[in-house]
Amino acid sequence: MKSYSKLLFSLIVLFLLTSSIKSELLTMKLQDAKGELLFAGNDGRGYYDIFILSADGVDLRKVKINSLTHVHPSWSPDGTQIVFDALYSKNYRRYDSNHIYVIDVEGKNIRQITYGNSSEWLPDWSPDGKKIAYTSDRSGNSDIYIINLSNLIEKKLTINKASDFNPKWSPDGKKILFSSDRDGYLNFNLYIMNSDGSNQKKIIVDKATNCNEGDWFPDSEKLILKCDSGMIIKYIKTPKEIVLTAEGYNPIISPDGDKVVFMDTEGYIFIMNVDGSNISQISSDVQVDFYSGLDWIRHIGEYKIVRLENEDSYDFFNGGYVGFMGDGDFYYIFDEGKGIFWANGSHQYGITDLGNLGNKTLLQINPPRNARYDRFGVEAIVNHTYVSIAKEGDVGHFIIFRVTELKPEQYVEIEYYYY
Repeated sequence: MKSYSKLLFSLIVLFLLTSSIKSELLTMKLQDAKGELLFAGNDGRGYYDIFILSADGVDLRKVKINSLTHVHPSWSPDGTQIVFDALYSKNYRRYDSNHIYVIDVEGKNIRQITYGNSSEWLPDWSPDGKKIAYTSDRSGNSDIYIINLSNLIEKKLTINKASDFNPKWSPDGKKILFSSDRDGYLNFNLYIMNSDGSNQKKIIVDKATNCNEGDWFPDSEKLILKCDSGMIIKYIKTPKEIVLTAEGYNPIISPDGDKVVFMDTEGYIFIMNVDGSNISQISSDVQVDFYSGLDWIRHIGEYKIVRLENEDSYDFFNGGYVGFMGDGDFYYIFDEGKGIFWANGSHQYGITDLGNLGNKTLLQINPPRNARYDRFGVEAIVNHTYVSIAKEGDVGHFIIFRVTELKPEQYVEIEYYYY
């Protein structure tokens, strides 16, 4: 173990780097919503291909699949795979019904998920990556099902004579939003149920009618809805509703909750702030399949598990150790019987402890905007999740990490994503 005098000197250096303030209330604006949009678009031949479009509208590419028609794509939580429904197999054999497929984002390793004479469509991947929800007509009308990807065991969630379709998981994985005409044939409204199918309830909207499309905010506590009169933000646990002046179809929320992407009647994609301001078009080369919808994922950094020994520092951007008190993003130090994290103030605003989030995955976590980010002395606790946000030239990048193993005097093991 290094001498106390060396440790004290290093702490003084760290203090000078990070100023005399131990912690600050950080109210910062991350970079404009980044990531990639996924949609099915007309290929010019009367068929539909799957496209990936950067959220700024600059980069457009097609996912190459050996099939003629594939629609309703949805991202896997880690951004490496796509689930979609198709009328054709990979060998161009014509089916009379849709089935669900999964494929790598590069267009490789296609895998059929559902089989039989019924049709399955509108798939949506669960936040933990273990299940897919979808619509099927195998009972004679449209109902919501989920399938476990490890064993392909299916479960029917809705049982009634109405048409239930278009399931969307909440980001915390506890709820599913769906559309149904239980109020009358083709009179579609939105409903919410628990992810096991229980507690199915209609969403009551006071300031609008016929709300039949929607998407979740990252906190799983509110929705953006498309209604006859336009778009509206609906809070789940309170009566609060916010009416937006913008009109559009298939609205989806950015992963950070600040932006809304939607389509016009011609299938072109627009983006705006969540308050309805600053509307701009981001697509013009490809028209989106109007009924296929959109899906948005943020850029996913490399996932790693690392072990930091006492007084180690680590560079997350380059993925390597930089030694004792080196120019890493933050440090692990054993002090006064505890393992603690110290942020390098020249790179990071600080670190905030989100506590034990249970089964919530790192990919489900968005960095809190208004939180106390401590630069010194954030205690390392097993199963606690932390966020560290970069500053200066790296503004907008953040590290989400969780302590998986801890022997305070010796080391801490963490799993992390760097965005």
